[in-house]
Amino acid sequence: GDPLRLRGRVIPRAKGLRVERQMKVDATWKVMATDTTSKKGRYSFRIKKAVPAGASYTYRIVVYQGDQVIGTSPERTVVIRKGKR
Repeated sequence: GDPLRLRGRVIPRAKGLRVERQMKVDATWKVMATDTTSKKGRYSFRIKKAVPAGASYTYRIVVYQGDQVIGTSPERTVVIRKGKR
């Protein structure tokens, strides 16, 4: 359940695009966080704490130029495991 960072880059590189980290909740996509791309097209999200161990979360990234969706990542599922401490 430790924090993790989700990073990526939009290609072609573009500054100022809105990027959403979405999570599937009861078969519906919910916006969990937003970021804006850097001049190199990079974005980053920090997921503070994903609990409990054994839970799974499905995420995707959606990129907007203005109000128009210009890209969507494949769905990715993260399974939380117990940290080593």
